[in-house]
Amino acid sequence: GAMIPYAEYELALLCGPSEHCHREILRTQAYLAEHKFNSPGDRPLGTKIAASLDVDVFSPAGVEWLLEAREILGNLTSEKYEVVLVGGSCILYDVVQDVFAAFPLMISITMLVVFVLMGAFFQSIIAPLRSVITIGLTEAFVFGFSVLVYQHGILDWTGLRCLSSGASAEISWLAPVMAFSVIL
Repeated sequence: GAMIPYAEYELALLCGPSEHCHREILRTQAYLAEHKFNSPGDRPLGTKIAASLDVDVFSPAGVEWLLEAREILGNLTSEKYEVVLVGGSCILYDVVQDVFAAFPLMISITMLVVFVLMGAFFQSIIAPLRSVITIGLTEAFVFGFSVLVYQHGILDWTGLRCLSSGASAEISWLAPVMAFSVIL
């Protein structure tokens, strides 16, 4: 079998093979970890099926397919066998959802730390308040304008591909998260 890092193995054990774990790869590893086999004859048979989609797996249609497939495959699992969906798009989807779920808390804590530190260094309430407000307005403007350009196509009239809302116009999911850190 393939070797996995111990930290990942430990995380898989904590996650468990049950439905409580929303990361498919960890569920698979937890299942394998729980079912230790003493000899090669004790190992159950397994089947791997590869699927290729007609759509981009990271597009809205691809994500919709992934969510529907997870729901359908979740209903197929029984005591005799388990059906899981693994792959780069599954893992990346889980990572993106986790990062976006933690993002508001990260912004709040970071802004609070900036406010407290600036207040302590400048011994003023105005300087940190101004800083937090201007950083927040800058972020809101940049992200709002990005949505207007790439989702609603307000600059499609320019004919420039880089400002188009067409099928290939997208921003990486990591850009807004990293932009916050850079602007701060």
